[in-house]
Amino acid sequence: MKSLVKTAGSFDKVLASCKSIGERYQPKTPSLSITALSELSARSQQSKEAVQVTRAAYRLAVNSRQESFAGIATLSVRVVNMLAASGVSDQDLTDAISLKNQLQRTSRKRKESPPVTTDGGAGSAKRSAHRKHYEMRTETFASLVRIVERIKTYAPNERDLKLSALLSKLDELSRKSFEVEMALVAYNKARLERQQVMFGAQGVDNTLQAVKRYIRAAFGVLSPEASQLANAD
Repeated sequence: MKSLVKTAGSFDKVLASCKSIGERYQPKTPSLSITALSELSARSQQSKEAVQVTRAAYRLAVNSRQESFAGIATLSVRVVNMLAASGVSDQDLTDAISLKNQLQRTSRKRKESPPVTTDGGAGSAKRSAHRKHYEMRTETFASLVRIVERIKTYAPNERDLKLSALLSKLDELSRKSFEVEMALVAYNKARLERQQVMFGAQGVDNTLQAVKRYIRAAFGVLSPEASQLANAD
């Protein structure tokens, strides 16, 4: 697969060569004009910047979600201890302990990192696994909160252990995961658009090859104008 960076760099060099030819550069095809090439170069740069911006937003969303989930295991332990102190039934306490243990296990798993991509890379292979991992943790915590909701004697003075705080935390977990998904959608969209600008039918790569063919035809393969193209490869 062709490198995005190399293709963009080659295009900029060819555009500079075309400008240096001056008025003698007169292709019949409108898409090969200096104006059209300059506009395509600008679109290429814009697509590159869009990928950088959306990738940064995605990484921030991932980090924010990690921070929100970081204390869930410890919080679940405190909730279970408070339930035990609230006089719950053995079955409710057993269920709560089981959910707490599940959160303990998932919290020990390897930390998430955004998908690593190359210049021409296309996918986030770990997306499905990460989504399921956080969906599972959110649902497990939700199940623990549902137990708390049933226990009328559960009435802690600690603010972060109150039912209202636990419900708020549950909403936060769901929101953070949704924000990651939306950020990833935007990131992938930007990458697809960049791919189209670079390698689509009217993209940078095809236009680059067309310019090279025109210059070699118009000025000759051994001409100084054509020799400049060698520096763009």
